Amino acid sequence: MPKNRDNLKKIVETLILCGQQEIGLMGHRDSGRLTLEAPESNDGNFRTLCRFRAKCGVTGFKEHILSSGGRSMYISLVIQNQLISIIGSQIQRKILERVQVTKYFKRVGHASDALENIRNNAEKEFQQIFTKTVKLAEELNIEIRLPRRVGTQKHGENYQAENAEQYYRVIPIIEDLIRSLEERFLGQKEIIKSLDTLIPVNTKTSEFKHLLPAIEKYSDDLNTNNESMLRTEFELWQMKCASFEKQIRTAVEALQECTEDMFPNINKLLVMLAVLPVILETISNGHKIDPEK
Repeated sequence: MPKNRDNLKKIVETLILCGQQEIGLMGHRDSGRLTLEAPESNDGNFRTLCRFRAKCGVTGFKEHILSSGGRSMYISLVIQNQLISIIGSQIQRKILERVQVTKYFKRVGHASDALENIRNNAEKEFQQIFTKTVKLAEELNIEIRLPRRVGTQKHGENYQAENAEQYYRVIPIIEDLIRSLEERFLGQKEIIKSLDTLIPVNTKTSEFKHLLPAIEKYSDDLNTNNESMLRTEFELWQMKCASFEKQIRTAVEALQECTEDMFPNINKLLVMLAVLPVILETISNGHKIDPEK
């Protein structure tokens, strides 16, 4: 009913407000019917805000609070968790629609190339800097020397060097940064490029061979490893994409047109492409993620 949807919308808006302002929801007693009178025990920010909206005369919401039964009030802990889960899914979907993964990988590649160039010129550049530093140190009667090395280093690399100039050179820092970029992002570059051939705007200029790296990577997740069947499915998907009036540029939009019944393997590969931004962000924050979940 429109009335119920309108009241549910107000409850969802209250949950979103709490999330945006980083306000906790729970209280000491946050179950049971919601009344317009403040309880003796704190019943949480969410119920307090709902009570406030009702007392302020928000259209229809006061009547909803006063007349609804326990379950149809839509503010129980179970319903709160369900709504939060739905809100989270919608936020994630919006993020994935906006993220064009491949262009960011190109930028990471450019950054890596720039760092490699710095690495190659580091010795010459640093020698000039170090010479000036030594001269200044001599004027101040300061000796630049190697720090004392210990058998076991806990808070940094036990970097070995023949002299102070080699030790303080920035090469180890740059090499570590290059390695981090390659491990975190560039290792997925070829897979992203391969999966990107399934985006409808790209299928016209794509060939089946371009998809092979992704097929090999996710072979355990596909319904078949028969190359002939996969090629046929890919060609059917190309034909379907050619009929689209609207240009589809994201994996999320493509999934809406790619049914699992008609394109079981293409559908799975598009899912992989859609969730890759989330996986990479989770990995970059140092957490593990299970693609099956």
